[in-house]
Amino acid sequence: MSDDRWLATTLSVGAAVVGAVVAFRRQLAQRAPVAQSLQHQVHVVTGANTGLGFATSRELAKRGASVVMVCRSREKCDAAAGRIRRALAVQRGAVAGSVTTATCDLASRDSIAAFVAEALPAAVPGGAIDALVNNAGLMSGKKFGEDVVDGVDATVRTNHCGPAALTLRVLAAFDVRRCVVVASRLEKRGRVGEVLEGGTPDASAYAVSKQMNLLFARELAKRRPETLTVSCTPGMVNTELGRYHPLFALAAPLRHALLPTPAAGCGSIVHAATAPDLAPGGYYAKATAGGFEAVAPSPDARDDALAARLWDRTAEWNAAGGGGAALFARVPLDGCARGEDL
Repeated sequence: MSDDRWLATTLSVGAAVVGAVVAFRRQLAQRAPVAQSLQHQVHVVTGANTGLGFATSRELAKRGASVVMVCRSREKCDAAAGRIRRALAVQRGAVAGSVTTATCDLASRDSIAAFVAEALPAAVPGGAIDALVNNAGLMSGKKFGEDVVDGVDATVRTNHCGPAALTLRVLAAFDVRRCVVVASRLEKRGRVGEVLEGGTPDASAYAVSKQMNLLFARELAKRRPETLTVSCTPGMVNTELGRYHPLFALAAPLRHALLPTPAAGCGSIVHAATAPDLAPGGYYAKATAGGFEAVAPSPDARDDALAARLWDRTAEWNAAGGGGAALFARVPLDGCARGEDL
């Protein structure tokens, strides 16, 4: 093959590869919903210092919302809030909102209780929250049951038990209009039924926790009809979610080349937090033709009996060593009474 022909062939293949990568990224990217003003609204976002939580907080604030960014690390949270404030300071057009910060470790019952009793009232003096966005989570790469703390899988503790306890405490103490649970299509591999039967399924702890997220949202929508509860899946996005996975660093070149940024991937979360006329208990994702649509989770994640069983088991898990079962008992099927001492 001549040099000219080799060069032409190489350029053609390279162009085809680049075109395929661009098309793939565009397919995964999500255009945020049509921007409506969120002035005078309060949104609380967990896991807000990085990735989708940061991008969601920034997008909500850009539209005028007052956003409470909740993170485990005060230093990282303040740094992230500073970046958003600098962006808002030079924003043109729509009136920008604001961001405040608060710390909470979702793996700690004491931290959750202190956050709801002290930090959140200071950040939300009016007592009304337009949307609580449960975004925080981790992906360790471990199988379910490999890392157990106080009888509960560590990933499940952080991704499901902690957010569930946080949500119920916030619902009891504040006027919450909407609750958003960020899930994942990987929930289809979760096999929560086996877990509740006492088994140890051959499934990742992350997948189990994400199916639990959907089941919790489904049950909460029934038990707390006055609060709109919805779930969403952002799909594949280049975030730090899997930073504890042993292959995370090795996959960096592929992640950066193929996956959309958090700013391009947070659309489904913003949609779930702001769009009108969403169905209680609905599960939303990016539509193939653009925009967002309700999608069906796995059959297990739609199982009402399984959702009720998980609710009771989660109460037991949260009660171990801490008395957290009262949180769940006070959200009966006929609704939750606000203001009770938890």
